[in-house]
Amino acid sequence: MKIIKQEKKGSKVRIEIEEDYSRLKAMIDRSFAEAAKGITVPGFRKGNAPRNVVEKYVNENAVIDRAVQNLVSDTYPDIIKQAGIEPVYYPNVVVDKREEGSPFLYTVEVEVYPEVKLGKYKGVKAEKESEDVSDKEVEDFVEGLRQRTARIVEVSGRGAGDGDIVEVDVNASVEGADVKTLSGKRMGFEIGQARISKEFDSELIGLKAGDSKEFRIAMPEEHPARDVAGKTVSFSVKAAKVSARELDDLNDDFAKRISGKATLQELKDDVRKSLSSSKKQTAESEVKNRLVEEISKGISADIPEGMMERETDVMLDEMRGSLARSKLTLDDYLKMTKKSEKDVRSELRNGAVARVRSKLALRAVAEAEKLEVTPEEMDEELSRLAGSSGQPGEKFKSSVGESGLEYIKDYMLRRKALDFVLSKAKLVEKKKGRD
Repeated sequence: MKIIKQEKKGSKVRIEIEEDYSRLKAMIDRSFAEAAKGITVPGFRKGNAPRNVVEKYVNENAVIDRAVQNLVSDTYPDIIKQAGIEPVYYPNVVVDKREEGSPFLYTVEVEVYPEVKLGKYKGVKAEKESEDVSDKEVEDFVEGLRQRTARIVEVSGRGAGDGDIVEVDVNASVEGADVKTLSGKRMGFEIGQARISKEFDSELIGLKAGDSKEFRIAMPEEHPARDVAGKTVSFSVKAAKVSARELDDLNDDFAKRISGKATLQELKDDVRKSLSSSKKQTAESEVKNRLVEEISKGISADIPEGMMERETDVMLDEMRGSLARSKLTLDDYLKMTKKSEKDVRSELRNGAVARVRSKLALRAVAEAEKLEVTPEEMDEELSRLAGSSGQPGEKFKSSVGESGLEYIKDYMLRRKALDFVLSKAKLVEKKKGRD
């Protein structure tokens, strides 16, 4: 493979390449052999028909196109290396000359990382949330533990009150037509949670087991149950059971039962330490986001369209992963929202632009400060990732491949750059009132 011409316009590079025809011929032979494996020719065992016979049963142009694609795919890493470029998206390949006995000529057009002019990245000002933990935050957290560990006990002799749990049979209708989404047997409602509406909860107050009640509620236009939004719903309810939360006293016994701590004060101290650690991580993450946003604003770069497309691809994959955790597919989401994939990609566009600018800014900082990822740091990161994946180190390294290793190295370098920006930043703590 030989590069015979290379030119760059903006972020696009055009490379003309010459390849010995014998290499293409070998790839074409291999493609026909692969095609032969998938067809049955009368008189021959599957996969053993000669080339001249196979050609009658396959699309010759399609087989040759596949051979060209495979050849370009094999030579592309060398092309990138020789040309000294860093592509940001898939290349466009054009065959210029394919004649037996003559060199095989083709052109690769690809977008590369743009030149980036950095703005200010040292001494950037950013506001940082306070990491202090107030007494009220500790008390609220401990009270939350108390509420979550409360026992639910049936009550008698009084009507339901705020915070009580009422089990009711509900019949809901609009102008005589049943509303199945709001009807049911032994439906549980915690008064104050507004599962249907605040007005519905108010109607449950005072009910005892066995009590019945009828009432009407005008639902707001923005009610989440679209079949009743903006309509007046008639309800008929019958209380089956009223329960209350039985709370422990906040004392040393409570602390021992839920945490193993000897005293309530030890539990509070542990909670304060945990909240402080969480606040520190959150504050650092938020200030980093602010710093990246600031230095991203200051860069000047002609961002290739391919970078936007690739980042949108990444965001779409992240979306698929998020949906999968809810046991949904992208197709499910598109059907529910009545959108096309093109619509979703368009919606992700602004986020993709922001992410691309952030990556370009941090890479530029790394270059300006001559930051590097050492082999030791790379090995440590790979060991961490391998441990998370449950694979042995070498097997994991092999599975991610060269492109995966480059991706890991790239985000580690950006992480280093961000740590550098943070170390030089002028942070101002955001003050909050103390309780």
